[in-house]
Amino acid sequence: MREQMRGKIVDFWQRAPALYYSLYLLLAILFTLSTPWALLFTLLLFWGRTVRQALIALALFLATLYYLQHHFYFPPTHSQGSFRFHITDVTSPKKSFQKGISYKGNIREVVNREGKRERCCLPTYLYVRQPLDLDHDYWVEGMLHAKNKGSYFIRSLDSPKIDKKRVTLCKIREQSKRWLKHYIHTHYKGTLTAPFLIALTTGKNDDPLLKGHLTQIGCAHLLAISGFHFGLIAAFCHFLLKPFFHYKIHTFLVIGLLLTYLLFIGKSPSIYRAFIFATCFLMAPIFERRSSSINTLGVALGICLILDPIMAIDVGFQLSFLATGAIIALYPKIRESITCKNDKGIMLFFMNGVALNVAVNVALIPLTILYFHSINLHSMFYNLFFPSLTALSLLLFLSAGCLHPLMPPLAKVLHLSNNFITENFLWIAERRPLYEKTLFLEGPPGWLITLLFIVLYGVALNASIKRKSL
Repeated sequence: MREQMRGKIVDFWQRAPALYYSLYLLLAILFTLSTPWALLFTLLLFWGRTVRQALIALALFLATLYYLQHHFYFPPTHSQGSFRFHITDVTSPKKSFQKGISYKGNIREVVNREGKRERCCLPTYLYVRQPLDLDHDYWVEGMLHAKNKGSYFIRSLDSPKIDKKRVTLCKIREQSKRWLKHYIHTHYKGTLTAPFLIALTTGKNDDPLLKGHLTQIGCAHLLAISGFHFGLIAAFCHFLLKPFFHYKIHTFLVIGLLLTYLLFIGKSPSIYRAFIFATCFLMAPIFERRSSSINTLGVALGICLILDPIMAIDVGFQLSFLATGAIIALYPKIRESITCKNDKGIMLFFMNGVALNVAVNVALIPLTILYFHSINLHSMFYNLFFPSLTALSLLLFLSAGCLHPLMPPLAKVLHLSNNFITENFLWIAERRPLYEKTLFLEGPPGWLITLLFIVLYGVALNASIKRKSL
């Protein structure tokens, strides 16, 4: 029995080698930066592998540890000095009473009080009262504070000084987002509809009231650009271009449009993952290869970590990849277990929604407890229909936007219809749930989270090895 199980595990990992090695890369980064218990998963993954594959994985793990220890500089908490700040995005202050502008970017160089220079690439936020020119890097004199290792913000002690002009997409991105916001406000007059569509398309939500309404029903994740939004846009582009172009030309056009959208949104772990995933999926038939969902997820994970190792400790990154893995590994098995052959129409749609909710929530519960210390008990109900209504709203907006230059009257009808539909389903979010219950938990010990993930790993593996292809 043990040998049979080991053989199934070997077969599973042979179909997903990219995921296997990417997991070792992820665990090495987590172990180095913030999560000592990641070492337990490293040992767990050794079981069921050949000696050669285990040695390659071990070498990758040790090489990553060496690189991060010797070539990545992490300034100490509350350190004072000069920091060369590279702007990547403009964000709103986290608190409504804060005045000024918040810039998201990277620290490229640090000069400490002793005059020692260190090169690095750390994700950082900078709060200033006066706007900065997005075409320049800046030297900022101030205090560097760390929420945790790899997550920083600068408290400036003086006005930032211009370092050098550079070529950047940040300014073009901000101008494009302002134009899109203006277009949405022109066609949508609803109190919540315009901010909702701006968040869905630009990834920026400047309306705390909207976020508060969606948070209380457990649907705030819909405001953050993720693979869900990216997949809808990819599907829209696919069906829009398919009738007019040969498959290969159509594929490259879709990838080009998705790349344009990625540059428009800016740096986002879930968008990187979705873009790589979609590109691999679209390119596979051109090279006459069969795409494996679970292995493609591993490719996306590896590329993201190579481009930016610090991304591994980003909460959004972890939730995005874990949710996608749950959909691939757990959802088909759960759907098969709870649906019947007689289920059709609305009943089938409802049961598929239940299966998807169960798969995603089971996978995310450990991380939700770890980071937020709470579980929204009624979110599963609202997530049965709110994502579908959100998808309808986004697709109607995209359709109207494409028709606007060709048939303005028809586009106006679609905008008005979308405004009516979106305003009415957001009305549900404005009303407090009939049964509002959030379970608050103290910060769980690391061993409990480890145990939960080991159980989840076993369940997902057992579900996956029973399916010949994913």
